[in-house]
Amino acid sequence: MLIHVGIACLSFYLSNQWNAWWQIILLFVVAGHSLTCMGFVAHELSHGMIVKSKKWTAILERLFWSTVFVSPTMWRRTHNSTHHMHYSTILDSDRMFVEEEATKFKKWYALLFYPNAEIFPWNPLVFLYQVPYFTRNTIAAFLPGKIAKKFVPSVPRYRSGDAWRVFRDILIILVVQFAFLAICQFNWTVYLPMMIGTQLTSSVIVMA
Repeated sequence: MLIHVGIACLSFYLSNQWNAWWQIILLFVVAGHSLTCMGFVAHELSHGMIVKSKKWTAILERLFWSTVFVSPTMWRRTHNSTHHMHYSTILDSDRMFVEEEATKFKKWYALLFYPNAEIFPWNPLVFLYQVPYFTRNTIAAFLPGKIAKKFVPSVPRYRSGDAWRVFRDILIILVVQFAFLAICQFNWTVYLPMMIGTQLTSSVIVMA
């Protein structure tokens, strides 16, 4: 795993040295792949795999999830407690919405990011689904249930204090991203394209 951390850091560093378009694309792919691997490790950590220590699980999970802009608290409530516990039921947070739950946001979300044989059978935006999925569920974590229901098919059962935990997770994400910015020698014109390019590449890899 340390290899992928090193590859990602080296790629962000080289992005400040390399200027050719094909070099930047190469860095997107290489770093995006390593960030994806860190995301998969974070997924396994969230299920209690890899290490036995709860303390180290929490530390490593926050570190690795932060590389792909994911709140561990949001992920555990949405994925572990809701999706896995209620798979393919009306309570499943990853299911499609049913007709009576339709809102403008849900319709546009489905149109843009779901395959649709009647309207858009070869929708390339499907490969970018990871980015709006994480964003939508993170925002919903801060909203009252009735409002969140307008954006997600099923609202996870968040516990008291979870909104603050998600906020704390976001602060940790910002710290990790600041570290990447520092590796880019605080050059925003280099960091932003790398951050966006690697996140989109990671989404393509996951959805492929």
